[in-house]
Amino acid sequence: MDKCITVSYGLVKGSAKKYPYYQPAMYTAHTTLSGKLVWKYDCHIGRARRSISLARKDAMEAAVREKCPFIEAVRQWKPVSVSSRK
Repeated sequence: MDKCITVSYGLVKGSAKKYPYYQPAMYTAHTTLSGKLVWKYDCHIGRARRSISLARKDAMEAAVREKCPFIEAVRQWKPVSVSSRK
């Protein structure tokens, strides 16, 4: 497994920037020069939403569609845990 989907902060423009938005995002496993395996941001999927529960539902649907796991709390350069590599 080298990809996963999680809920990330959404990308919005204009005056909507002052409110929090959430959006499904895809991360890939990346090996750094020092040999550590970390998550690296790949792209956002779908649309940004104000409701985190709707964004989580969108992320779970995207995980099924993309055939990769949904993992909570993945962020850029966070180490890949052994339990998420199943």
